Amino acid sequence: MIAAVKLFRKHRLVGAHIDLDGHFGNSIEDSRTFVADLNQAIPLGRTINPARAHAGYLDSLKKHLADLEVRLARGEVHYVVFAHGADSLEDDDLGGQCTTAEWLEASGLVYGMLDRVGQQLRQPTPLTLALFGGYCEDNYEAVLRLHTADLIRCLQAVCRIQDEDLQDVFLQVSVIEGHVA
Repeated sequence: MIAAVKLFRKHRLVGAHIDLDGHFGNSIEDSRTFVADLNQAIPLGRTINPARAHAGYLDSLKKHLADLEVRLARGEVHYVVFAHGADSLEDDDLGGQCTTAEWLEASGLVYGMLDRVGQQLRQPTPLTLALFGGYCEDNYEAVLRLHTADLIRCLQAVCRIQDEDLQDVFLQVSVIEGHVA
């Protein structure tokens, strides 16, 4: 929230937060009463958190994304923060809203919308990813695989990186991290 308020104060940039974390990170909504510029930095209704579960979850997300797409195209919103927590999965220790296929479909919906807006405006929408969440005490690697799948969808849709180039991207990341495969 601090970054959103600073971006608004210094540059008058307005953001939208897509929060698909299973327990709805209410740091935005809980802070509105005591952070002076937060309602302008992230206007009410710009925090997207789907209601319900399964098909209803995806329908809710589609409705919110359609509204955001219009606002991005009009220039009313300048950037997006996407928090795609894996704890919304029904297999998660805290989750229950969607299957893995539905979770990945949600990724595709978000990145597809951002790609359409980018094509329409002839420039990409600034995007920050916050891939977190996921409480699988007995299988944390499943959470990491989901986040990797989410990142691949982003690279394909938003950055237009082709499948054959993804191996090079991950090899470069491995070298940077000192984990040469």
